Amino acid sequence: MKKIALTTLFALAAQFAFCQEDSVTDVKAYLHSEVYKNIAAYNIRYCGIRSNGVMFESRLRTGGTKFYDAFFPPPGYHLELEIDSLGKPYPVPGFILYSVHQNRFEYLGPQGQPGLAHSHPVGPNDYLVAVNPRNGELKFISGRYFLTDISEDFKLNWHDPMSFIPYLELRIFEFGCKDFSLKKQSSKQLVFNCYSTVYKSHCVLTIGSKNYNETTIHILSPENKYNFTQPSSNP
Repeated sequence: MKKIALTTLFALAAQFAFCQEDSVTDVKAYLHSEVYKNIAAYNIRYCGIRSNGVMFESRLRTGGTKFYDAFFPPPGYHLELEIDSLGKPYPVPGFILYSVHQNRFEYLGPQGQPGLAHSHPVGPNDYLVAVNPRNGELKFISGRYFLTDISEDFKLNWHDPMSFIPYLELRIFEFGCKDFSLKKQSSKQLVFNCYSTVYKSHCVLTIGSKNYNETTIHILSPENKYNFTQPSSNP
């Protein structure tokens, strides 16, 4: 009996330790690390003068500056990211929404002193991510980085276009869109009118019937004319 009790105790202790290792104690530090890695990987994969001011080089020059150095901080520095809880629920229980703002590729030193500011991404610099602190699962929802497919988390009905609004509000969070209204519906796509508080412009948003996770937004303002497909294979 004593042996069984000890075995059970060790099993429970091991299970508790496993849960502790998988849980996230410092959510913002965890998000900073994971979001930064995604941003850096995305900008290296799709770097270009128009997208982030860096030209891809298939071959490196001896003694020359490596093009990808712009996306890695100097030793002891970290990318400046402002991370805040959004205070809104996510459809999947256990997940918490956080907004992330990036001020260029500006790196801060160990004491918070400004470091080098490399490239400046084109377009919005805001991101939306959902995290489950209990197990560290992440959903990269909106922003110029690799995105998670999240359409299955929402109750979407093609015959009820307005059922897409809660999903779209999060998917294109970086544009700060509001005042959605249905413009056109067909068997192949839904087209919405909306207003971007970031660009201070009316927009047209398109979502296809074959892939709900891909959306295209057109900024209509002449000063800020901008088209963006999310997720994108070429920003």
